[in-house]
Amino acid sequence: STSAADAAAAAAQVLIQCACLHPPLGGLLCQITEGVIETLYTKRVTTGTVGADMCLDDRDRDRKDEDDGEVMEEINKDGEGIYSLYPLHGSRSSEQTYGQTLPPLGEDSTLTQLCTHLIKNNSGDMGCIMEAIVMSGCLATHPILYSKVCRLVHAMLLDEKKKQASTSMDLEELDLDLDPATEALLERFLVPSLSLFPFNPAMASECWSVLSLLPYHIRYALYASWRQYGLEKAALRSRVVTPAPKPLANIASEVTTGIATKYVLKRMSKDNIRDMGRQVSKISHNNPLVVFTLMLNQIESYDNLIVMMVETFKFMGVLSLDIMGYCLLVSMGGEGEGRNKLKDDGVNAAQWLSSLETFTGAFYKRFPDVELRGMLAYFMRRLHQGQILELGVLQSLLKMAGGYGFVDSGPGSVASLSAVQLDGRCGSLALRRETSDFGIVEKVNVRSSTRLRYSLQGGDRGVTFLILLSQLRNKVLYCKGRESPKQIKLIGNLYDKCHRTLNTMLAFLTDGSQDGLGDSTSTRSAKGKGAIATYAESIPTLGELIRDFNVGTADAWAMCRPLIRAALFAEEDTMMTTDTTSSDSSDATTIDNIPKHLQPYHPTSKEMVSNYSFMLPKDAWQYITPTLFRRFYSYGIYDLTYPQERYENEISRLKKEIDRLLMLQKGGRGAMGMQASLAAAAAAAGGSQQDIREATTFTREHGQELDRYRYSVERLKADMIQQKKHYGHVMEVFKSDKNAFLSNLNINGNGNGDSSTASVFLTTCIYPRCLLSPDDAMYCAKFIAILYEMETPGFHILELFDVITSAIAGALYSITEDEAGCFGIFLEKIWGTVSEWRYDGKSYAAQMEGKNSATFKKSDRISDKDDTPSSSLLTHAEFVALYNEWHATIGASFIGCLRSSEYMHNRTALITLSRMVDVYPTKSTFGDKLLSTLKPLQEDSNPMQDIKAMAQGYSSKIIRVRDTGSWKEEDSKATKARTDREKKLQEGRKKNAERQMEQMKTDALQISKQIGSDGRDRDSSRRHIDAKGQGMGQGQTQSSARFTPPPASSSAPSRHPRDQRDSSTRRDDGRGGAGEGGNSGNGGGGGGGLQGRWERTGPNSGPSDSGAGRSKRGRSPDTTSRGSDGRNGSGRDRDRESGRDRDAKRSRREPSPPRRGNRRSAGGGGRR
Repeated sequence: STSAADAAAAAAQVLIQCACLHPPLGGLLCQITEGVIETLYTKRVTTGTVGADMCLDDRDRDRKDEDDGEVMEEINKDGEGIYSLYPLHGSRSSEQTYGQTLPPLGEDSTLTQLCTHLIKNNSGDMGCIMEAIVMSGCLATHPILYSKVCRLVHAMLLDEKKKQASTSMDLEELDLDLDPATEALLERFLVPSLSLFPFNPAMASECWSVLSLLPYHIRYALYASWRQYGLEKAALRSRVVTPAPKPLANIASEVTTGIATKYVLKRMSKDNIRDMGRQVSKISHNNPLVVFTLMLNQIESYDNLIVMMVETFKFMGVLSLDIMGYCLLVSMGGEGEGRNKLKDDGVNAAQWLSSLETFTGAFYKRFPDVELRGMLAYFMRRLHQGQILELGVLQSLLKMAGGYGFVDSGPGSVASLSAVQLDGRCGSLALRRETSDFGIVEKVNVRSSTRLRYSLQGGDRGVTFLILLSQLRNKVLYCKGRESPKQIKLIGNLYDKCHRTLNTMLAFLTDGSQDGLGDSTSTRSAKGKGAIATYAESIPTLGELIRDFNVGTADAWAMCRPLIRAALFAEEDTMMTTDTTSSDSSDATTIDNIPKHLQPYHPTSKEMVSNYSFMLPKDAWQYITPTLFRRFYSYGIYDLTYPQERYENEISRLKKEIDRLLMLQKGGRGAMGMQASLAAAAAAAGGSQQDIREATTFTREHGQELDRYRYSVERLKADMIQQKKHYGHVMEVFKSDKNAFLSNLNINGNGNGDSSTASVFLTTCIYPRCLLSPDDAMYCAKFIAILYEMETPGFHILELFDVITSAIAGALYSITEDEAGCFGIFLEKIWGTVSEWRYDGKSYAAQMEGKNSATFKKSDRISDKDDTPSSSLLTHAEFVALYNEWHATIGASFIGCLRSSEYMHNRTALITLSRMVDVYPTKSTFGDKLLSTLKPLQEDSNPMQDIKAMAQGYSSKIIRVRDTGSWKEEDSKATKARTDREKKLQEGRKKNAERQMEQMKTDALQISKQIGSDGRDRDSSRRHIDAKGQGMGQGQTQSSARFTPPPASSSAPSRHPRDQRDSSTRRDDGRGGAGEGGNSGNGGGGGGGLQGRWERTGPNSGPSDSGAGRSKRGRSPDTTSRGSDGRNGSGRDRDRESGRDRDAKRSRREPSPPRRGNRRSAGGGGRR
């Protein structure tokens, strides 16, 4: 009834207040609860469980004859316990409701019954007791009860999981379903009570033993309930407005943890990371949410702390690491309203988000066992909502944790790829790794890479990501509802980020080089399937991607190409073993010999052929054949090239590294020079003495590096042989199919394609694919070259070049930065061939004249004096005219983009021109016009600083190329005029430098005179410069530079150099210098090494006592040689000591007997 529930609630509140006011009462409540679960605990946990009695004390073991529910004796002898809630021996009062014995749970109780009895039954006695225990915080003094509850729930959850799991299902793959009562026990008692046990890793382990059996979404929900409405002071403020506030004991624990965490973080540095890491781990055992929230706040503000913070987590427990994954989601906006993820400029990512991206990748690389599915689910939902600002975190996971940073060229760096990197992309995966960063290969954590791949493969998450990214790329161009339009630069950056992530994830999911590696969990869960087989089971077919998922044709082919190439490789292996040749007639027999999961993706299979018809418009099939279409989209750059030189260069480089490490390992004289260079490099990098020693000795890291080099050499050799065979096989296939590429079209009655074939081929094949990646850009250029070299019937390369030239004008105004880089790579390849034919008549005659590829449809653009057909073979002179037209057309497009006020137009033009700088332009007239167009972009008034920097960089490149003679058509007069102009400018710069040098000498002379007139600056007087402006050591001796400065005042002692004193004075002093026969090796005065030293004389001074004439052991006891100001005549002593302190020190010195057997002049042979 309502009255009974209200009475129970009121009784519970009274009980809570009493337990808070009187701690012994809370202890009694804990002991009552322990007695209630004792029978069930003994049955389910103690039997057959090692270490189950660790939490029982001696008193519990000796208590056997007590009634159930009695956990301790009476408080007093009379049996009257005012606060006692346990059964009393003797008379029992009927008014003591809570004094009666509470029945224990039966041995056959289920998990639901346990949780209902402890938590959900609020109207009963046990519900009130548990609520009082939770709210009062009395559990902090009874860890035995907490441990018993954790172990009991763990055992019962494990039994429930075994019941729900089928015989073929692994327990780790099962997501356990919990009833509301169990969730209430975990949410209200088990998880939040951990805050009451500071510095206790055992309690955290007990709690994790329960939480580890739950799926990640339930664990994250429990962490969210633990966090509730805030942490520390925010939780205290939330008690005013929340109906179920957090207990005060928990809040007090959070505040204490926060203070201790801030204290440690302020003192953390690179030198004490181990000590501070242990302290942070110790603090985080009971309140990891507080600790990690503060740490993430520090990381968001200071990205240089990322490495230290990641190292700190190696001291953390398993529960703390799991909670860190939840805290990362909260920081990225997974809970509540997110923060602004862009900077004030509205284009670049915010600092806190960039720091979190780097930290997330480094964290999951260092700790691969941390749950990843929650992070991936969050990104998947954000992509489904159309939000891609957090996509950088997914990129960081793939590049750092997955070890695939070499695949992504980075934002805006496609145009800057070197020739070595482009050649490396044409080879195997190992060659690509070695050349991606100029030989610097990042260490890959195999376990983290395998775990990430397994997480993406589970539930088809990886394929879902690929489809979402391909769909979202086009959605970025549009705005939703009433949101303000985005900047074009931001749209381009998001578009490129989507496609870079798609390419990286596609390469990561289809990499079979790590099949069978990694931890046993991922390998067992994959059930022995490789990456390609798993990917084939997840992805839809090519037709379904285009028809059902609205994926573009080029993107759909790119997503299916790994499977298509795997099917072709399997077909090639089958043909190698049976010694057969490739032909479409034998494909039906060959397909049956390849694996079943690859058969639907063979280019000639029924599933693939039936989908070709709707991939292009019907009219397009009149100008292109399905054979050319499928051959073009089925292969990659690896299949059409054989970079033998790059393989050999990398193998040679790795062998040199092996020899270097072997020499370092062997040691001896041969390694001395290398060790010296390594020590110098370590010292220059700011390393300590320990770092220098580690750099010059053969350590375990050197051994691992040596093993990697050896493995890479063997791998590259095997890959080179394999690619050579594969390249030969593909070329044979192309030669056998070349007659079917453009034949049987029956256009204009000639059986071959006309000029429209080039337009259709560019529109449907070349242009969509060349913008996808640098590999695809090189592939398109190579495919065109192969069609031309094989003399494919119906293929007119000049017609295709003419269409490409016309398409450049429209492409430059509608592509992004990465697409501009890819387009520049494509144009660089084909324009190099065109320029060679233009300026080398012999090459054109050998490769083009008399061949069908040189056919071009003439028009008014090319003068046709003879009565020749409108479409005929071009001579070299006609080709020169056509080249001039192409050059002008491209130049007009670039000039228009550079003169535009739109940011993206300027940037795409500069990226493309920078990529083509070695082959375009070749005419001086356009080159000069281009330089003049760049001048406004290089001025300081240009508000776009990045455009200004790019314009300056390209201007320097094009001037360098012009000076090296790459401008083929530069007039001799213009060249001579430019040379003379540069010569005059150089002479002017030389004269200006000479004038500046003379002015510097004059200024130096004036400064020297001013310094020389002031005797107080003794250091400057010793470095005096003579009247000619030359310093000591520049053609003159030190003695010629000495002078006698005037005294600073009348009372100051006068100073004069020793060489101005007469020889009798020097002989009387008995201190002959090296110039007078003294021992120059022992530091004699006079003209020796102390020629610039001054001596003091005064009315009360005695003989001069030069510092060069004193011995280190036997100083002269004559103190009258010091001047009136108490200073010694030695310039070195003057600089080290003050006057009075020196007098006090020297007055206390005792004279030492002269050294025996020392051949020195009397009084002057002392050591300096």
